[in-house]
Amino acid sequence: MSRTWILILCLVLWSIALLVPIPSNSIPHGPTIPDLKFYISKAVHVVAYAFLTTLVVTLPARPITRLAWFAVLSIHAFLSEYAQSWVSHRTGSLRDVLLDHLGMLIGLGIAASYLRWRRRDLRGLQS
Repeated sequence: MSRTWILILCLVLWSIALLVPIPSNSIPHGPTIPDLKFYISKAVHVVAYAFLTTLVVTLPARPITRLAWFAVLSIHAFLSEYAQSWVSHRTGSLRDVLLDHLGMLIGLGIAASYLRWRRRDLRGLQS
């Protein structure tokens, strides 16, 4: 399976996860559980978009194609939050959109670091 199809599959699965209703009775109640659930859900946003962005950077594609994928991810962040406002027990949040974009920046940093390390490693092999 090509990296492009892996990216598309991951984006589809993430979209489904964002739009599945979460029944309120499935969440345990207690003094610290809601706070923990909140922080975990926000961390998942950041990690998911960091991962998706890293996949985009590693695509064997022209820079313009990667730029188009970054636009897709950005638009996806906005549209998925808007769509969540129509799903029961979900809410759309501009904060989540910002966290998604933070994840994209982190993904760019991770991918850039990896690519620098890889280039340096390849230069060492050529010497």
